Amino acid sequence: MKIVVYTTRTCAYCKQVMKWLEHKGKKYTTYDVTDDVEMRKELYEKTSYTTVPIIQVGEKYIVGPQFGKLAELIA
Repeated sequence: MKIVVYTTRTCAYCKQVMKWLEHKGKKYTTYDVTDDVEMRKELYEKTSYTTVPIIQVGEKYIVGPQFGKLAELIA
């Protein structure tokens, strides 16, 4: 299952999510959207949110550090 964490350079919550995933032994990819206007627009169209972290697990998206929801999706 593919996990992608969309982040920015200054996102503290993003770092928490990545640390949590590492603690769970899950491999993930990060994508920094700080300067990527097109990717931010695409994420907004998919999630209706402009904040990060946005975590993509397979085809599903989680917005924010929702560890309970994330645990369900990666189980």
